[in-house]
Amino acid sequence: MAVGSRTGTARIILYGTLTYYRADAQYRAGVGDGTGAAFVEAVSRGWGMPSDWAVQMWAPSMVGDEPFTQWLAKYARQSVSRGAILPLLSAFYAYDLVDVFPAVPVPTLVLQRRDDGLVPVRHGRQIASQIPDARFVELEGVDHLPFVGDAEAVLNEMQDFLVGSRTPIPRQRRLVTLVFTNIADSRPKAVDLGDDVWREVLAAHDRDVRIHLTRFGGEEVKHLGNGVLAVFDGPARAIRCALGIVDASEQKGLSVRVGVHTGECEMVEADVRGIAVQVGARIAELAAPGQILVSSTVRDLVAGSGIRFGEGRDVELAGMPGTPGSSRSSATAPAPTPSAARRSNRPTSSAATASTGLLATGAWWSPCATPRGFVTSGASSPTPAASSTSST
Repeated sequence: MAVGSRTGTARIILYGTLTYYRADAQYRAGVGDGTGAAFVEAVSRGWGMPSDWAVQMWAPSMVGDEPFTQWLAKYARQSVSRGAILPLLSAFYAYDLVDVFPAVPVPTLVLQRRDDGLVPVRHGRQIASQIPDARFVELEGVDHLPFVGDAEAVLNEMQDFLVGSRTPIPRQRRLVTLVFTNIADSRPKAVDLGDDVWREVLAAHDRDVRIHLTRFGGEEVKHLGNGVLAVFDGPARAIRCALGIVDASEQKGLSVRVGVHTGECEMVEADVRGIAVQVGARIAELAAPGQILVSSTVRDLVAGSGIRFGEGRDVELAGMPGTPGSSRSSATAPAPTPSAARRSNRPTSSAATASTGLLATGAWWSPCATPRGFVTSGASSPTPAASSTSST
């Protein structure tokens, strides 16, 4: 890519470029005649046809991705016909720019991915050594196509070279509902049951959790000791999934704490980060065995879903930003049916709780319900030492 001005080319950017394809005594970065001829024949024979071989050559990180394989074949057909590719590759194979690069009079950026199999990195180093005012940047990656893999790194180097600075890349953020689960009193249970039995219990519990995540459209982010962190697109599904997990766990003699919060999170590869994650984790810590605690954000978002909450109170979340004196509200929850009460070993109550959000100083005690939506309160809710609670 050449960047021009009124007087001519001002800067040049080269990416994955060859200077001379064939190797000889003066240019050892090239390849032998036999290798080049075989390459030209193979490419021309399969040009425009979907194949893992073509993907392996142009973008190895995408091997096995069927949509990309089909796209690459279409891209090849639309760019050059099969009849024209052979003479084009033959001309390409005859390139000889060894005498051109030393005469380049403008600043030049040479970009090359370290493990590019189509154009080995030695070509970039050779070119940069020949251009008087060249800057060589070796990037991580295996793909020859610059828009596959870490394309942002390529763009960052270009922007830095052209304008002298880089624009901060906005991080990917999503509004998600976070669900934290944790088996209560796991250590005493493990001691009582022994390692082998406890391992089987945990495996069965994990299967139940994943079954419910699949059923309600949740995505497991990571395993947290004796629990999981999962994300959902909607809070109602998250709560119903949590109800199912609590009920399934009780049938296996386990009590699970659950915390639910909705907020915008930073998506980092397969993980989630941000204040919302910390709030969700703190809410889960406040839950009593067998309880589900949700934030007031969640409570407000599920209005009209049939999920109901009872009286709540504020509890300070240590280290979380908040505004004292924030508004509080409550809702009435139905009492459980006799059958629902019998399924639970906990005392029943018509009072359930929901947590406040970031504008509040704490969390409301959440619903602990059966899969039918009836609410049971569980054991008495623990009050943190540093709390300022008030009922509504």
